[in-house]
Amino acid sequence: MVKKCVRPQCGIVYSMSEERKFCDCGALLVNTNGASDKKNTQAQQRHSRANAKKAQLVLLLDDDKEVVFKLNQSNVIGLLTDNNKVDIDLSAYASREYISRRHAKIYSEDGTYYISKMTKKHAVHVNEKAVADKPIKLISGDMVLLSKKLVFQFEEV
Repeated sequence: MVKKCVRPQCGIVYSMSEERKFCDCGALLVNTNGASDKKNTQAQQRHSRANAKKAQLVLLLDDDKEVVFKLNQSNVIGLLTDNNKVDIDLSAYASREYISRRHAKIYSEDGTYYISKMTKKHAVHVNEKAVADKPIKLISGDMVLLSKKLVFQFEEV
């Protein structure tokens, strides 16, 4: 089994027979073969369909479970509080130590989805590329990493 650290600064690849969930740096490890390849292939097939305008963000948890978030035209991702409304609430999956109240925004423009960073404190990466001042175009199968802890797969459906 081959697993890779989701933290872009680390990127260590482990070849192992034992079940290991976390890297030496403390970040989550994800499979780089098997089920992940199958998911990427399916996501690429969905992307190639004409007029694919609906999308979802799939949170990949460390126990091989997934949480699906259906995306709207505009989606603020962060932590729900009394004074802060978000479209995708990550309170159940990460603490404020890692996720900002308004961490990122995914929006659709002319049928294409983009992600932009809304926080200066915490990181947002797409396929190991940092999201800085300019939004990044999302393509079905892209891996989105928020801070060091949460890994998502963007899928057009």
